[in-house]
Amino acid sequence: MMAKPASFPQFVNLPAEIRLGIWEQAVSSPSMHVFDVCFPSLHGNDRSRHAFQRTDDVHAARRRQKWTKYEYVAFLDRLRGDDESARDIEDGNEQSGSDPSMYRHRKALRLACNEAASSAVLQASNFNTVYLPGHGSVFEYDNDNDVLFLRFTDRAVESNVPKSLSVLSRSYSRLSEALGAHWSAEMALTVWRARRIAIDVEETMHSLSRVEISYLAAYMQKDLEVLYLVDHRHVKRKFGERLTDRGTSVRNRGRLFRVLHRRNLKDNLIRNPDVIYGVGRTYRETFDLESLSWDELHPAYNFARLVAESIRVRQAAAGTEVFRGVRVLLAEDDTA
Repeated sequence: MMAKPASFPQFVNLPAEIRLGIWEQAVSSPSMHVFDVCFPSLHGNDRSRHAFQRTDDVHAARRRQKWTKYEYVAFLDRLRGDDESARDIEDGNEQSGSDPSMYRHRKALRLACNEAASSAVLQASNFNTVYLPGHGSVFEYDNDNDVLFLRFTDRAVESNVPKSLSVLSRSYSRLSEALGAHWSAEMALTVWRARRIAIDVEETMHSLSRVEISYLAAYMQKDLEVLYLVDHRHVKRKFGERLTDRGTSVRNRGRLFRVLHRRNLKDNLIRNPDVIYGVGRTYRETFDLESLSWDELHPAYNFARLVAESIRVRQAAAGTEVFRGVRVLLAEDDTA
């Protein structure tokens, strides 16, 4: 649905109500907002340092000084993708070609024209705030409906890992490293307040101890309603295949799904699958966990059960039982 825009010279000649409808459709909700988690790593601090770097930056000295305050802590940054050109545009006024985050798209629309700006105004009663220290920027999103996607593994960095560390890289969890780092106050507050959080399912494929899973639950359990695991393996599916798979996943709630959601099974058997919108990418929930080649011993499924239980125990102790469970999203590019 949220395909990347193409040129349409006759757009200005459309009736105003149609133009407004198109602008509103361009910021579909609920939305996905994706961020890199930067932290001191086994592989060095290149990713963290990159957050504070610019090409031909006249403020380089000031940025280096600020970087020293974040060199040994975890913090959030804009997604680092294949298209790095947008990083040189101050405050991210352009949408990166590889970043599906809706917050950047919404910001770009505000600069397009008055009609686009009016449609991009965030209308929500509950906001969460995200701090991006590398860019000196702050933004808010709809905390009731939108999803905060935390990316712990930077694929650009992983592809450049020396061969001597390649085996260790595959066996060592980046999520474990992040949990062992000191989190900046801004990042900790953002995660603490978030009601819907997503992480890449690949982050759960490494061995995580019960203690580490408990730590993760403690960081995010306060108001958390849903934790999503995002599967990117089928991003390039064809349009017809997506429709077929979607229909199957809606109908088939197998044993794995029923066990995972046994605490509130009745509601989960009748609800519709979640759909979260990004820019050029849609994230659709699947109920058919068996179709992902999961079983009861699969690392991701085991992680889902353990983290869900830990979150529920913590919320019950605090008297705020709002958690609805761990859900699985399939990422799909919006192309035919």
